[in-house]
Amino acid sequence: MHTQLTALDVKHLLVSASNPAKVEHSLRFFKTGPGEYGEGDTFRGIRVPVKRQIATTTKDIPKTNAKHI
Repeated sequence: MHTQLTALDVKHLLVSASNPAKVEHSLRFFKTGPGEYGEGDTFRGIRVPVKRQIATTTKDIPKTNAKHI
């Protein structure tokens, strides 16, 4: 039996892949301070290869669940 992933499952994957050290770098690199072009942006510090791996493993999530991620 195949268990279907939920939005909460994907959120847990993203949280577990988060890297606080990368978040700090991204906040500076993308100029997220007050009045800067990236003001208000948020980051999880997940590198692209890890994002691709998560995307591959969660590609079959129903659109109704995906919009809640």
